[in-house]
Amino acid sequence: MSKNLIWQGFYDLLITGNKYKEISVRGICQKLGIHHTSFYYHFQDKQQLFEYGLDLLLKDYFKITAADRFKSPFTLSDSFYQKSSLINLIEAQKYDIEGTLLITNCAKERMIHDGKRYLINNSDKLAVSLEYELIARQLVETIFVISRWQEDKKYQMSELDHFYLLLVGHLLPCEAN
Repeated sequence: MSKNLIWQGFYDLLITGNKYKEISVRGICQKLGIHHTSFYYHFQDKQQLFEYGLDLLLKDYFKITAADRFKSPFTLSDSFYQKSSLINLIEAQKYDIEGTLLITNCAKERMIHDGKRYLINNSDKLAVSLEYELIARQLVETIFVISRWQEDKKYQMSELDHFYLLLVGHLLPCEAN
């Protein structure tokens, strides 16, 4: 059985009312009708499978240029999520703290890694004393802080992009401003 088929079976469990924390490797294997050795041939544990699946779900997001993603993070992510199966996973797991934290933390780490690479490849104005990873973490955390802050407000995505750029625009390479 392929990695993608194992992920699809796990994804189906995750979006049909099963909380991440309640799904076991045994349950995944039973759903798929495979022996646990087939699972462990591809994955160390269900977290590694979950991260693999998130990478698949985020693949198209990371095809968008980093300059665009860091210039308009809210507008672009909203557009991405409306067409992505990731939104189904987020919605299905929103009442499972463990699943929600895993989605958030995995997405953040991938965005930070990507942001660091983007800054290294495109920055000409950053002070040499600042670490690229620190700046990337600041950019990404600001996105998540604004997201949490606006949950009960009625701002347009373009307005959130504007707030974001006011807070961290000076950290972005010139091409993104």
